[in-house]
Amino acid sequence: STYITYEVLTESQQWLVRRRFSDFEWLRTILVKCFPRMVVPPLPGKKIGNRRFEEDFIQKRMMFLQKFINAVLENESFKTSEALIAFLSMIDRGQFDSKMKEMTTYQPSPYAEDLKTLTGKLTVIDDEENEKYFVNITNYFRLQGQLFDRLNYNMKNFYENISAACLNLEEVQKDFETLHLLNTKVLMKEEITKTYEELGIFFKNWKRIIFNQNELIKSHVKDFFKYIKMEGIAYTELIQSREIIKGKYKVEYDRVTAKKEKLWATMDLGKWEIIDEFNKVDRVLLLKDKTYAMQKMCTRDTQSLENIHKQLGYANKMNMEELKKLIAINSKRFTDNMKTFSENFYPTLNDGITVWTTLTSYI
Repeated sequence: STYITYEVLTESQQWLVRRRFSDFEWLRTILVKCFPRMVVPPLPGKKIGNRRFEEDFIQKRMMFLQKFINAVLENESFKTSEALIAFLSMIDRGQFDSKMKEMTTYQPSPYAEDLKTLTGKLTVIDDEENEKYFVNITNYFRLQGQLFDRLNYNMKNFYENISAACLNLEEVQKDFETLHLLNTKVLMKEEITKTYEELGIFFKNWKRIIFNQNELIKSHVKDFFKYIKMEGIAYTELIQSREIIKGKYKVEYDRVTAKKEKLWATMDLGKWEIIDEFNKVDRVLLLKDKTYAMQKMCTRDTQSLENIHKQLGYANKMNMEELKKLIAINSKRFTDNMKTFSENFYPTLNDGITVWTTLTSYI
């Protein structure tokens, strides 16, 4: 009475569990933590109030949750995740709650070398060369999001207006059925009585056709593009996390550079914080070549800075790869969706022609 649970069946393993929406949110949060440079599929927003118990809302949410699970399972890295396996397979609620609590405390390694990759090899892309690219992509998703918001608003109004029109047609149908019955009782001429009957049938069929078309438009246009917008937001989150790393790198770079400048001015090697086990240095060259000295001094700070720079380079690479995947998936999804929409919508047009032809033939 206070929340909804959803049945999740993994057919290949015959796992059957029940999960709350908050469990889906937990899974997504853990995947974002474990795979910080990958686009984790989006979830719909959390609803409050009694509307979350309405049948149409539950059906729509199930559709989005199905999309989420399907998209997660398309990613080879996600498929091996301990969190996903627990989510799909743990029947006992107490055990699952314990697993969620345990994994919620997980903190990813701060070292770039520990970032999870399918190949096991960390590859990076230089930041400066691609700055314009990321600016353009960020603007693209921002503008696309605004247009999708407008599209969603207009399609929502359209859906509600057509739904209201269907209710009106249903009332018109009832009126003609009542008129048919009334005229039958007073033995009105057959052509009058029969016409009322035919009009009742016509408006019943017309309402059915418009209702079916409206549902197809809702699922294949309104809801489809709403999900595409949600995916855009998920990718934007990835870009924003890259911006955080970039900001952190700039702050650290400025700090370490300023520190090294001060140390160079002292010409006191004892204060230069050079750790021999990590650095093989030419101590004569240290005092002659500033560029060389700046590379070798403050070993710990330099290693930390290089680690952040690697993370930034890896973020650049993954941002590009994830965008290419998103474009490829959405291109196929878009064409498949429009093909299905056309195939399902076309028969309703033929159905409409049949209904109108029947009425015209009678008259």
